Amino acid sequence: MRSMPQWWHRQHGVLRWTAGIALCAGLYALGHLLVASIVDLDPASDRRLISWLFILVSLPLVPVGALVQRRRLGGRGQLSLYRQAYRTGVVPEGADVERWRPVVRKQLRFIREGRRVHLIWWSLMLAAVVAAIGTILVRGTASYLIFILPVLGLLTVLVVVSAWGLDRLWRWRQGQFERLSSALGQERATEPAG
Repeated sequence: MRSMPQWWHRQHGVLRWTAGIALCAGLYALGHLLVASIVDLDPASDRRLISWLFILVSLPLVPVGALVQRRRLGGRGQLSLYRQAYRTGVVPEGADVERWRPVVRKQLRFIREGRRVHLIWWSLMLAAVVAAIGTILVRGTASYLIFILPVLGLLTVLVVVSAWGLDRLWRWRQGQFERLSSALGQERATEPAG
């Protein structure tokens, strides 16, 4: 029987990201209800208080990602060296290259797949905006259209511009990881000679 991580990592990025988003939304809803039941609040009337309590309960989970990354790279000193290498694209002296390679490979894969998923999600949002505009054009009266069409046009422009900007950000991050990956590959090639 295959282990879950192996099966999970073999799936297409769109499937994994969509399942991850659905899982996060479900966990958020479950945590929201759990906090409401523990504190004995009504989810319908005390929604704002429950949200703040849930945020306070989940805040200690924020540093977990940094701790896991630090452990993967080999400690606190390696994490700061890794951040420096990520920014500059040059592997600094004292870097644990063998531990860094799988981390960089995994993050580069995450960025590549994430860009595709991000483009699909923004395309769906743009399709929803266009569908809303089409529905209003078919059913709207002239006075209604005067007020709503500029708002929907602005919304369409915002969706397109934000999708373009986020795509540029994904490409920039991908470029940084590719530079680091090639620097780690060159480091490996020069190690046996030295």
